[in-house]
Amino acid sequence: MTIAFIHSQTSFLPELEAYHAFFRSRGVQCESFHKPQWKKNEKKFDVEWHMLGTDMLQKTCPIRIHEYASASTPPFGPIKNKLKKFINTKPDYRIFLNQYVHSSFNFKDELPFGYRDMGVDDLPPLPRNNRPSIDFIYVGALDQHRNIENLLQKFTTGDLLQRTILILGKDYENLRSKFSTYPNIQFEGPVPHEAVRAYLHRAAYAINFIPDREPFNRQTSTKLLEYVQQQLPVVTTDYPWMREFEKERGGRYFYLDSSLVNFRWENIRQFQYAHADLSDMNWEAQILKSGIWDFLQKKGNDALGR
Repeated sequence: MTIAFIHSQTSFLPELEAYHAFFRSRGVQCESFHKPQWKKNEKKFDVEWHMLGTDMLQKTCPIRIHEYASASTPPFGPIKNKLKKFINTKPDYRIFLNQYVHSSFNFKDELPFGYRDMGVDDLPPLPRNNRPSIDFIYVGALDQHRNIENLLQKFTTGDLLQRTILILGKDYENLRSKFSTYPNIQFEGPVPHEAVRAYLHRAAYAINFIPDREPFNRQTSTKLLEYVQQQLPVVTTDYPWMREFEKERGGRYFYLDSSLVNFRWENIRQFQYAHADLSDMNWEAQILKSGIWDFLQKKGNDALGR
């Protein structure tokens, strides 16, 4: 069996690396394509797997998979969901990040589906640095919906003016320009996924800064999982997914007030942190939970005449 993964260039997809490793270990050949590349592709594949977005392309492979890793973002998120539901072609199987994303699209057909949450790599945490070189690290998106500027303002005054924060991401030129007079606010990246662990190792605390608005507050924070796996103390905004994660997985995290008034060095330093158990959240387990491997084995044999 051969699989073509089709995706946009707008975001980093750690799940693509995980899928490639999972399927190749089972003798399945995989390739990834940006949408423009896929339209020009002349190779034959058994499975076309679309990481949505939208998919209005004519079906060229025996099996088509649609994966919804997120509900649509503002503005007009619910309208975008309905539009995608209407215009997207009909696949053979759908994968959703979780029940929230599934319900956001409200499909009424009887197509088979599964849930595939984000996972963690099977890598042990690096030894903690007793003398970290930076106080805080934030890894991830810097789009306007995150309001990262509000967070960085806290490092321009008060006791956090004496503390360093490293923003590890991309497209941060405007932010770096606004805070260029503050040497304690640093920017780096983008860096390869495998290099992130070394940056986390340099930090005393990690920041999970997710806005408390849909769909962000109902979806998995990939970076939070990486922080926890590396056993970093986590400072986080307060939102439903985070509270559910703590309830189900354990751990103790410092929750920021919506006004960030409690974001003070003494508060951060005195808090007693604990780490969640992610032992069953490796990528292989998450992919198997989705049911896609069982589906492809059965559907593949039928569709490919095997």
